[in-house]
Amino acid sequence: MNPIDLIKNDDGTYTLEYFRRVIGYINQSYLEGTSSPIFRAVSTVGGIAYAPTLDDAKKSLLEMSQ
Repeated sequence: MNPIDLIKNDDGTYTLEYFRRVIGYINQSYLEGTSSPIFRAVSTVGGIAYAPTLDDAKKSLLEMSQ
């Protein structure tokens, strides 16, 4: 069993589970005025982080859940 699961939802967002418990959500957006992607991670306890990659957003959520 993999303790960390990143699930892509039908709407294009992601749900991050740690040991089958949802710890947060990630969505992709773009910086205003550019075509540079940015990822927003929102934890289930209200923390918000912005990251340049999906992997960095996932790491941010895992850190927030500690």
